[in-house]
Amino acid sequence: MLLYPFFLISITSPRLRKMALRLNQIWARLFLSLSFIPPKIEWRAKLKPGQSYLFVANHTSYLDIVMMGYVPKLCVFVGKKSLTRVPIFGFMFRNIHITVDRSNARSRYLVYEEGVKVLNQGLSLVMFPEGGIRSSNPPQLTSFRNGAFKMAIEQNVPIVPVTMPNNWRIQPGDSRMIMHPERPLAIFHEPIDTSGMNTNDIVALRDKVFGIIETELLHHYPNLKWRTTYEN
Repeated sequence: MLLYPFFLISITSPRLRKMALRLNQIWARLFLSLSFIPPKIEWRAKLKPGQSYLFVANHTSYLDIVMMGYVPKLCVFVGKKSLTRVPIFGFMFRNIHITVDRSNARSRYLVYEEGVKVLNQGLSLVMFPEGGIRSSNPPQLTSFRNGAFKMAIEQNVPIVPVTMPNNWRIQPGDSRMIMHPERPLAIFHEPIDTSGMNTNDIVALRDKVFGIIETELLHHYPNLKWRTTYEN
């Protein structure tokens, strides 16, 4: 609520979008600090200054969105349209980030166009390639969709896999918004260079990212069984 007036100012003009994204980072970090659950962030490689990235993460909790506020880059999120119905947060999300109705082909196409514009502005993107909180057995992954990987290759942008292994235990991905005491963890893996790739490499890139995140999850949950199937 303290930041809300500044958000209102920042969304009045496209020129103030970077201010809005910076406020988004401040909000995310304050949210976790004031909830007494400071996260642990693990970087497997350094990010290059001035480079745009496409961050792709597993998705089991609404807390995943907050955690990605710790990315040191100014990031625009791609999220489902229903997030706009969340009080206060929804208004902010709708006016700063990119929303998608996954049941609508035109909406999915417009998301791609908007994502390309964001990358061309020197900003970074955050996408959840599972297409929402879909797993019925978290933290097990569900199949990845191709959109993020197609965009990374066609725009020649490095892709950064992100594993968040325990957010589902802290805040289950449902409407109850209950928080359980545990320190959240986000692991930012080494960026994957997409230079020299073409559209024939989309599936291979998708499967590689899936494998990186799945391997990290198996490290944290070695006794779980996994379904390694993919969706085109």
